[in-house]
Formats: sequence, C-alpha cells, structure tokens
Amino acid sequence: MAAPLIKPAGESRLSAMFSLPFMAAAAVLNDEVTPQHTSTGTPEFDEVKRLSERVSVKILAEYDDKLPGERWAAVDIKLKDMPVVSLSQPNPVGDVDYFPLGISEIENKLATLIGDTTMRSLKDLIDDLIADHDTRDFFQGLSRLVVRQ
Repeated sequence: MAAPLIKPAGESRLSAMFSLPFMAAAAVLNDEVTPQHTSTGTPEFDEVKRLSERVSVKILAEYDDKLPGERWAAVDIKLKDMPVVSLSQPNPVGDVDYFPLGISEIENKLATLIGDTTMRSLKDLIDDLIADHDTRDFFQGLSRLVVRQ
C-alpha cells in the first residue's frame, strides 16, 4: 500500500509531500511538519531534504498482513555511537477509528495550513451554517450518515 511513497523527494513541494523519507526526516527535525517544510527554496526544505537522503523505508509483510484493520508504522533511528532508538504503533494519531482529532486539534491543524485568520473565518462560517435552522438539520443528517460509515 505504501510502496509508491517510498521514493525520495524530488525538487517539488508535491513530491516532498508524498515521500515517506522526506516526511520522516521532517518529523525527526521538527515538533510538527508544516507547509513551510515542504516549500521549496526555503532553508527548512533544504535541511529536511539533506536528512531525507539518509532515510530508508522498508515495507514489512507482517504489517501489510494487518491491513486494513490496523495501519502499523515503525521507526528505527540509528545515531553515531549510540543504541538504536525504536518506536512502533498500530495506528497514527488522527486516525478516525483509533485516535481521532478533537475540535482544538483540528482548529490548530487548519490554522497551520491556512493561517489563523482564515481558519477563524471558516469556523465562524461553519458555526453560522450550523446555527441556521435549515442547514442544522442538513448537517445533523450528514453527520449521522458519515458516522455510520
């Protein structure tokens, strides 16, 4: 399933976003991965790209066998003259089935992606839509439908 994502990042933002080595390097270097890290021509992009060239990704059959119920990931970090640091987990944070994001996490993520002012405008628009009696029924029905899926 992840095989197309194993390739290293090219010189474009899109290739960086869909490169597991690039995203792993960005996560190692930063508390969170933001659009700035995938914006070409920035010091952040160049730093992540350099580290990503030292990242290798392997697909493990024992993890693939657990799909689709579990979406395992494991990371081994090898440092000079130190023991290997390893971490694995069955499902990522934000996975709707296991660790869904709450309202504040979604708002923070949106603010990171589209800016705080735009996120607040979008939130106000959604709040207005929900407060409107006609749209409230529509969104409640849509919500029930999505939750059942």
